[in-house]
Amino acid sequence: MSPIPRRAALTAVGGSAIVALAGCLGDAPAKSLVELDEWPPSRHADELEFWTWQRYWGDQALTFRFVADLTDITRVVVPAYQQSARLVSGNSPDLVHTLYRQFSDAMEQGLYQPLPVDAMPHWPPDTTLRTQNLSQYAHDGQYYGYPQTPVAMGLAYHFDTVEGADSWSVLWDEEYAGRIAMPADPVLLGQIGALYTGQDPFAPNDLSEIREALLAQEPLVSGYWTHWLRTWNEFYRGNLDVGVLPHPQMCLCSQDYTPVRYGVPEQIIYSQAVLAIPAESRNPYLAAEFLNWAAQFKTGTELGWNADEWNIIGDRPVSEHASHTYHTIASELGL
Repeated sequence: MSPIPRRAALTAVGGSAIVALAGCLGDAPAKSLVELDEWPPSRHADELEFWTWQRYWGDQALTFRFVADLTDITRVVVPAYQQSARLVSGNSPDLVHTLYRQFSDAMEQGLYQPLPVDAMPHWPPDTTLRTQNLSQYAHDGQYYGYPQTPVAMGLAYHFDTVEGADSWSVLWDEEYAGRIAMPADPVLLGQIGALYTGQDPFAPNDLSEIREALLAQEPLVSGYWTHWLRTWNEFYRGNLDVGVLPHPQMCLCSQDYTPVRYGVPEQIIYSQAVLAIPAESRNPYLAAEFLNWAAQFKTGTELGWNADEWNIIGDRPVSEHASHTYHTIASELGL
């Protein structure tokens, strides 16, 4: 079934499709999530699987097993930009921990189900949204995502080898050839190219210039990362000088002495980590309970950095033309 028809089906039957599916597969709820009028919801499962883009957070979130006295909980690290395709293919966990742009695209495709915000104790969110408002997590009057913690797509540098970084152009500096890390996410990669060329990363007006810049940069790049933590570790090992990394990774107590600082370039994409429940979650009631707990389980904070001091631009879906071109550029780079 394609994602768009699923949206239409959910609208037409008021969520009964979700109830029927879950009844066959796992949690067997008597009501759809948005109909819940009690908390915690009746539990029909004691096992949970969730995806996260942020391994550190996922490792610590496994403690929910003991908080909720579950038999088992499974954490799978899935990069945010790969989650939608896996959901479309029918591979669905009970909950996803993703990033705003990817969340917004998936919500529009009908890949999530609405949250029981009237019953959830931790609604509305207490997260500072800055460039957004809560309506951006809603569709047709229902909320599908919980903005958990801020995430900036930062310009990282090794402070023992680089004096500072105040421009995206440092990622094109031949002085750091072979010691530059870039993201494998085609859209984020294209957006960094747009920022480097002084364009709107969501709707650039000269995509050919971005293509030329990224192809010219390729010989300088050490690698294009899928999992940011591996790149973080390469900084720790002294193998990288500069790169694109999400900031912050998690609470300051877990920075493990890696010699990384973040520069303040011309503009920075400011996003949110988001919690959502897939439309085909096997255990939606338990997933909602986990989401409510996880909403307050924040391992990413703004301690040590202040986004109000940056020229931030809020994360949002990119134009269709830009998305297509960004993916084409990534293909040319072998990603």
